Amino acid sequence: MTERKEEMIRWMDRNTPPGYPWRSTLVATVWGGVFAFLWSLTFFTKYHNLYYNVLFEWLPGASGRRVFNENAVMPEFVEIADGKLTGFVILTVAMIGLVILHYTYHYQGSKSIYLMKRLPKKTELWRRCLTLPVILALGSAAVAAGLRVLFYVFYMTMTPESAIPPGQWIW
Repeated sequence: MTERKEEMIRWMDRNTPPGYPWRSTLVATVWGGVFAFLWSLTFFTKYHNLYYNVLFEWLPGASGRRVFNENAVMPEFVEIADGKLTGFVILTVAMIGLVILHYTYHYQGSKSIYLMKRLPKKTELWRRCLTLPVILALGSAAVAAGLRVLFYVFYMTMTPESAIPPGQWIW
């Protein structure tokens, strides 16, 4: 095992309840993040199939060409992006449950809660309960914020300028 991996394992052991199976928590969180990410990518199909294609009209005849409709207006960004980051919100809120799970874990098995309350560092219990959930929640929120910016840049770049409703910089 590499030194870096051993260091990470020691860090996780120090920042989770004693004996807590933190690997399964990380695996579940990663899978939640994968599903949230995949759901967020439906923004692009919604943008293209429901809104972008409506900006164009097919020319009559067999030419099969499309032309931009000068009177067409794209819906606001927030309408198109609505609900696409819900998976990350759910993942972030689920970390509250993880804090509760970490706290109640101290009452199981060896009842390490008694040891935690006797330690000289009174913050030890809360550090072990909060560290991993807070890091995972911040990571989830950061990915969601980054995707929101990416979607906004995509919207502003791909939408013809005359079809963008005014005030799109406000989101």
